[in-house]
This record gives sequence, C-alpha cells and structure tokens, in this order.
Amino acid sequence: MPGGKPGLFSLFAFAWNMPPSTTPLVYASNVAGSDVTTPLTVVFPKKEQPVYTQHEIQLTDQFMQKVLGELDPNGSGDPVERFVKINTEMRQANNKTLADLRLKTADRFLWHQPFARQSHSHAEATFADVRSYIYRGKKIDQQVHLGYDLAVTQHVGVEASNDGRVVWAAPLGIYGNCIVVDHGYGLQTIYGHMSRIDVHEGDTVKRSQIMGLSGMTGMAGGDHVHFAMQLDGVQIDPKEWWDAHWIQDHVLRRVDLPGFGK
Repeated sequence: MPGGKPGLFSLFAFAWNMPPSTTPLVYASNVAGSDVTTPLTVVFPKKEQPVYTQHEIQLTDQFMQKVLGELDPNGSGDPVERFVKINTEMRQANNKTLADLRLKTADRFLWHQPFARQSHSHAEATFADVRSYIYRGKKIDQQVHLGYDLAVTQHVGVEASNDGRVVWAAPLGIYGNCIVVDHGYGLQTIYGHMSRIDVHEGDTVKRSQIMGLSGMTGMAGGDHVHFAMQLDGVQIDPKEWWDAHWIQDHVLRRVDLPGFGK
C-alpha cells in the first residue's frame, strides 16, 4: 500500500474492447500453495459499450514511400503488402515492447497532480478510433488507434504529462522516435512521432517539462505527437487521467496520494 501501510494495492484497467459485463478476478496463493479466487466489486461499472469513431485514411504514394523508406528500407516486393505488414506485424511487436515496459515501473506514486494535456493542442485523432486505410480507392487494412494525435505547430516542444521517470527514449517502429515515462504502479505515458528526443532512459522528468520536439517519424502523415497511456501494459483512455475529479473518484477514494493537486 502507498505510504508503507499494511496490505496490497493495485491499479487495474479494463481494455477498450472488453464487454461492459466483464468481471475482474483476484487470484491469491499462500505459502502452502493453496489458491483462492474472488471477483472484485466494480464501483463504476460501464453500462454500455462505447461507440468509437470510424475514420478513413486515404494513403498517397508519397506517404507509402515515406513509411516504407523509413520502416522497411531494405524490403522488396509489392508496396501494399509491405505497408500492411508494417501496419499489422510491426504494430503488434511495437505494442508488445510497450506493454513489456510495465516491468520497469516504480512501486510508489511518482506524481501528485492530474495529468496534463499538451498545451494549446488540437486533437486530430482520439482514443480507440477505428481506422480504415484506403489506397487507390480500395481498403487495404484496418487498425485501432489507441491514443490521441495532438497537434500544435511544427516541432513544438513535447511536454511531460506528469512527474515520472523515463523508461524508454529511442525509435520504436510505427511510433517513430518515442518516449515512455513511468509514473508508478504500472501507469505510464507514451509520446510518439517525435523529431527529436532530449531525455534519456533513467532521467527524472517533471510535469510540463519539455522532453523533445514533435515531428512525423514512424507512421505519421503530419507533424504531431501521438500521446497514449497504459496501465500494466493495457492501453487506456488518457482523457480520464486528465480529469482531477475522475482521479479523485477512482483512485483517491481508496488510497492516499500525498499532496494531490498542489
């Protein structure tokens, strides 16, 4: 428990595509090897499955060449097949890399304020948008976008959403130049498509600190930052963590977060 209190504590998330009727279970074992399972009471159940936005992305030859040149420079064969492979197999591998970073989390809260959205940004895409990729009038692929595309101006300073520790600062496939910041208890923020990274793995960052510049590296058609959040490797909707009242209801009613809001 936070603050050294006796007991165990965990943040947990419902994945975006879980049915509202999903019941979380707790598994526990004692030293004798006896196991017990019990359902958790969900205080804020989802009453219905959210409806997510559908988008059609028109792929140009210029964008295809940009993606293939950056992410599959030594590849050959049909450009459409290469693009779809990047958009599916590389995406899956990149998301696994992100999920594995849950093992690099602190066992304490590293933050004490609501998470901040990139200043003056416009959302060009939101969480769990369903994207259909159209090339020369034909749908060639479909993926789910698990984050926000936040645009301001070209090469704007990318701000840390909250206090934390950098656990990734390097290129990551479709995400381009990417930073991941750990905030403790498996809660992490992700910043993709950057043109420049100015922090290193292991650095401590403060809320609103500039960590580099936005860009269009990876699977990006224009200059922006792909902002996402994950909890124990499950990508979640950032808009909840931008909301102080949501944090108060879902976290602070159960555990102490010293100095929250100060």
